[in-house]
Amino acid sequence: MVGIPSTPFRAPESASETGASAVQVAVRLRPDAVEDPMQAASRFMRPAVTATSLTSVLVEPSIQVTSSRESRHSFSFDRVFDVDAAQTTVYQTSVAPLVQRFLDGYNTTIFAYGQTSSGKSYSMGTSEESETLLLEEEDMDELGDRIGIIPRAARQIFHTLRDMSDPDSEYKLTVSFLELYNEDLIDLLSDPIDEPCQVQIRETRAGEIVWMGLRQHAVASEHEVVRLLQDGMAMRQTHETEMNAQSSRSHAIFSITLTRQRRTVQERAPSSLGQETIVTTTSKLHFVDLAGSERLKRTAATGDRAREGIAINSGLHALGNVISILSDPARSKRAVHVPYRDSKLTRLLQDSLGGNAHTLMIACVSSTEGNVSETLNTLQYAQRARRIRNTVERNQVEAGWDNLEYLQGLVTRLRKELDLVRSSNELVLASPEKMSAPMESEWQRELLAWQEKCTALSRKNVQLSAELVQLEQGRNGGSNDFLEAAEPVIVEYEKTVDALEGQINMLKASVAYSEQLLRDQAMELEAAKERAHQADEKLEVMRRDMAALQAKVYN
Repeated sequence: MVGIPSTPFRAPESASETGASAVQVAVRLRPDAVEDPMQAASRFMRPAVTATSLTSVLVEPSIQVTSSRESRHSFSFDRVFDVDAAQTTVYQTSVAPLVQRFLDGYNTTIFAYGQTSSGKSYSMGTSEESETLLLEEEDMDELGDRIGIIPRAARQIFHTLRDMSDPDSEYKLTVSFLELYNEDLIDLLSDPIDEPCQVQIRETRAGEIVWMGLRQHAVASEHEVVRLLQDGMAMRQTHETEMNAQSSRSHAIFSITLTRQRRTVQERAPSSLGQETIVTTTSKLHFVDLAGSERLKRTAATGDRAREGIAINSGLHALGNVISILSDPARSKRAVHVPYRDSKLTRLLQDSLGGNAHTLMIACVSSTEGNVSETLNTLQYAQRARRIRNTVERNQVEAGWDNLEYLQGLVTRLRKELDLVRSSNELVLASPEKMSAPMESEWQRELLAWQEKCTALSRKNVQLSAELVQLEQGRNGGSNDFLEAAEPVIVEYEKTVDALEGQINMLKASVAYSEQLLRDQAMELEAAKERAHQADEKLEVMRRDMAALQAKVYN
């Protein structure tokens, strides 16, 4: 498996489960490029940027090519990749842990920054070479180290989801591809036949940035992700400049959204009466391929290319201002305005810089002396970005509390459950007091009737017993003729007494059974009243939630 570590992924050490998370910064040095026109003179061929360790980089230009008073500059970052670093190493070391955070339910942004022709698109996997390789070879395993971050991330995401065995969870992945060209937002995955839909940036009341009008495409495999990436790259604005034969003339954001619905049963779930609860976790993974910073003098751009360069530099300048303000240590001590609205680029990245996201910046720089000025600018840019701290939390919500349609369906279901409870055992729970009075009266009348029968039989038994005693006395003192005459009567009385005693015992058992039934019915009535009360309370909560959501939707 290419680009996917065999060991479990680990989140960055500075990123906790919730709370503050620093922007991670990795620097990647591009080796000498023979086709770079700035390297025509031998004095520009000398390497001026070297990786002194896995986290440090040294810039040491000659005096002739720098106006800075200090010729040596040392920078420290989370990771520095030297000119011989492989794509696999870059991905496994810096990117894979953040992709795992995305799978855990956190927003994640990975963006590449640097001058034109510094290797940004190559690293991200959006270069023309990457597109050609992916088109020629469907199996990414055969491409070895030549593919970039996005195809590798797609592979990791689907392999991880396939390995997760959770019958109570459902997953949905969607993809979008947005281009910012001359301050216009363009959906790169829209159908060319359809009329283009205007993409707009909106901010929710909770401060979340959403992109309205951007089409989301459902995907079921890494190959579908790569195909959509190819389709979008084919639509992206690229042109030749003096610095790059295939220069990106726009900023592009390739986004993957993961929605996970997990069914759980909670003892005190607010949304049901002993029913399962659906918890929805939504996370977004943004891959941002920024157009390269450039100087018009070096690119020799004119006309449309010059206007594109001005728009690119304007957005990057606004991004630099935002990074400078967010990286200011004094910002935490006072309220400071962050100029996100100065550019659409900064608005698009608002959540990623100072918002709710784990963020990785890959600063791509040239190692040669001819580009040392732009390299210093990029490294200083990246050093400021490293001081930014985001506030991250898992995007998890119990289904329904912010969904009007779900609440309406839930109220309907609760009403059906309530009707079912009311009809069970012929109990009308809506008015249990009206039902209980006649039922209790009926049972009481029946109980009194049995008690009266029992009393009457008891009295008759006493009477017969007394007569029997008299007959026994007469038998002991009377003549044989009397005894012979009374014998049949005595036998009959004894039979009657036995029968009456049996009836009395049956009546007593019936009375006890009736009393137990009455107690059970009373307990069932109390339980039914309590269930009805709970159901009414939950319905009232649902009504209040629906009213609040309707007010939020229509206001």
